[in-house]
Amino acid sequence: MADYGIDVSSYNTITSWPEVRAGGNAWTWAKATQGSGYTNPLFGGQFAGSTAAGLITGAYHFADPTVGVAANVDHFVSVAGPVGAFGDGAMLPLLDIENDPADGVDWTADSANAFIPAFRDALRTATGQRKLCVYASQSWWAGGMLRPDDWADDDVFICAARYGVEPGDVGWSHPRLAVHQYTDAAPTPGSAGPTDRSVTVGAFDVAALTI
Repeated sequence: MADYGIDVSSYNTITSWPEVRAGGNAWTWAKATQGSGYTNPLFGGQFAGSTAAGLITGAYHFADPTVGVAANVDHFVSVAGPVGAFGDGAMLPLLDIENDPADGVDWTADSANAFIPAFRDALRTATGQRKLCVYASQSWWAGGMLRPDDWADDDVFICAARYGVEPGDVGWSHPRLAVHQYTDAAPTPGSAGPTDRSVTVGAFDVAALTI
């Protein structure tokens, strides 16, 4: 049975986390950090509120290769670690790989496929837990820009974003494909506006994605 969840950032105002949970969601990914300097000012409250409502809650980091892997990992761990984002019962951490022209983030195949395993290894060393989900547009997976066969071991999971289709219709397959983000405009009870929403795919469920 598929499990659904949302992700939130500073753009999302949640008015009732229990309503989010009652609306059929099993988990939340909350944006913690970006690069080496940005921290979501709502992260602590979002993580705590989601957890208190019974949602499996994790943190995500928007990667910035211009500042190096170590600076990304250090910043992410310094913000997400104190709230328990790498502890037992949390949703596995998510690494967000996408361009951000305003901040000079412009991935190439070579830079992305070097950054991801280096981030994975550094995060494992820093936190002592192995699981990681890597998020990117379906077109980057299907088009071959990202090469998960090179770095996705049994503790690495894939989240592919593809909108305008039915939940679970990713249009691409891989043994580590676990989550489909199918909309960035889901009407979400308990939220002041729409949210991104995702669904587990294949044999994966939220239990498999929990630390």
